[in-house]
Amino acid sequence: MARRRSLSNFSVEMETGTGKTYVYLRTALELFKQYGFRKFIIVVPSVAIREGVLKTLSITTKHFRDILDNVPYRFYAYNSANLSQVRQFALSDSVEFMIMTIDAFNKAQ
Repeated sequence: MARRRSLSNFSVEMETGTGKTYVYLRTALELFKQYGFRKFIIVVPSVAIREGVLKTLSITTKHFRDILDNVPYRFYAYNSANLSQVRQFALSDSVEFMIMTIDAFNKAQ
């Protein structure tokens, strides 16, 4: 019987400017490709970093689709006032990235 590994938590720790965002986005897309994981919530410490993650997702879309067999995915910033966005995230069959700040996460609890 094959042993199943748990991938519930992992941490990417690298120096500033060395590609953390790329590493965890590529990892998430590889998790979809290999295991079918479709929902990813990225919690960041500030609005500035959230905007940086959104920008990285925007400018790397073609790159990731080219190297990962044209995997389609959606990404957006969490907005607590937009419950239909959260519903779409939960019910969608596509790969979804929701990016939120730690403050938004703490308020949502």
